[in-house]
Amino acid sequence: MLHIYLYDDDQKPINVYLADLETLAAKGLTLTNYYVLTHPSEPKYVASAGDDYFGFNSDHTISFPPNVSTIVDLLTKRFKIPRDSNEVPDIRDIYDYHNLQKYVNY
Repeated sequence: MLHIYLYDDDQKPINVYLADLETLAAKGLTLTNYYVLTHPSEPKYVASAGDDYFGFNSDHTISFPPNVSTIVDLLTKRFKIPRDSNEVPDIRDIYDYHNLQKYVNY
């Protein structure tokens, strides 16, 4: 599962990344119902994993109560979930994806 969050703080316009995003989207399922649940960002990340933002309204460190199931709970029954970015496989290993026109590998 790959989640891509797009922010408007980058100075490059989105069309710079459009071809790359279209290539990734063609290799998987693209969800199209986007709703902003709250601000700041962390509750939105919580909602993408837990299907709810559980009333969180800050970027403070949070923990899910043991009685709350998330997509991570479902996936860990079958797959090993990386705990940090050092354990995440390189995207090239998964998709063999590269952008030859820009000579940039992702």
